[in-house]
Amino acid sequence: MNILTKLKCSSHLLVALIFAFTMLLSAFLVGEHENASTLVLIQICAYVIVAGQIPRSKTGPKPCKPCNASGA
Repeated sequence: MNILTKLKCSSHLLVALIFAFTMLLSAFLVGEHENASTLVLIQICAYVIVAGQIPRSKTGPKPCKPCNASGA
């Protein structure tokens, strides 16, 4: 199983990586500005909100049931 397949299955990991990258990028771009800490706190809060919206699967993938295409 390659890395892209794992990332497709784990949406929480993908969201965490995206937010980590944006935090690092914004910290680099903002630098020593007086509102840099406010920006980081807003991004942390946004991560908590977005990660809370992603449904968690409590079990593994459910087996597929064959569809009843015969119409009977």
